[in-house]
Amino acid sequence: MRDAETELRAVRLSSLAKTAPRPLAKLLADLADKLTGERLDGPRQHRGHTELTLRGKWPPRRLTVAPGPSLPIPIEVPIWLRRTSRWLVVFEASRALSDAAAFMVASVFAGDPAQVAALQLQPDHWKRLDGWVNSGREKGLLLGGKFYKAAPLGCDVDWIALRSSAESGARLVRESFQSARGIGEMLIRTPAIEAANGSLTCRIGGGGGVRIYGAEVTDAMVDALLFELEQIWSDVVTGAGSR
Repeated sequence: MRDAETELRAVRLSSLAKTAPRPLAKLLADLADKLTGERLDGPRQHRGHTELTLRGKWPPRRLTVAPGPSLPIPIEVPIWLRRTSRWLVVFEASRALSDAAAFMVASVFAGDPAQVAALQLQPDHWKRLDGWVNSGREKGLLLGGKFYKAAPLGCDVDWIALRSSAESGARLVRESFQSARGIGEMLIRTPAIEAANGSLTCRIGGGGGVRIYGAEVTDAMVDALLFELEQIWSDVVTGAGSR
C-alpha cells in the first residue's frame, strides 16, 4: 500500500510526456501546462471501487470580459477505479481535466498512460440501454435525448433535442430514438434499482458522461447505477480501458 501511495504522489504529467510516443506526448505536455502542482492521493478501498483524489491547480473557465489574466484555482477531483469492470470514473471535471486524471492513474496502475481510452457509445450501447429501461416489473422511461438524422412522426430532421416529463411526449421521443442514425445522449428514468432504493433519472452522453439528477445523490446511488451499466454493457465495451 505504501509503495502505491508513493507512486501516486510522485507521478507527474510532464515526466510522462517525456517518454510517451507521439501524439500522446504532445497531449500530455499540453495538459501539464494547465495542471500544476498535481498530486494523486490514495488509494482508499471501498466495497465496489478503489478511490483516489487528484489535487492541484487548474485554469478557471475563461470569461468574455475580464480585467486581466486569471490565476489557476485549486481543484479536488474524486476518481473511482471500479472492481466489477475496468472502468475509471472521474467526477465533476472537464474533459481535459478528466484526461489528465485518467492518464496519471493509468501510468501508475497499468504502467502506461496509453492504457486508457474514453468510452464512446456505439449503437449496441444505446440498444442495450433502451432494453434495460424497458425491463423489470417496474419499468423505466426514455424521457428524451439528442437524436441525429431522425424522422419523428414522419418528419425528417437533421437533429432534434427533446426532454419530456413522465408520459408527456413519449411517442415523439420513442420515434426519434427508433429512427435516429446517430445518438448524442439519452435522458432516462431507470427501472427500479434495489441498491438505489428506487428509480434514478439520469442523462447519459455519447462520450461516456453520466449525470444523475436529484436533491441528494449519494455514493451508493452512483455505485448502483454504475453496476447496472457495467452489467448491460459487459460484452459491448472493448479496448484497453475506459474512462
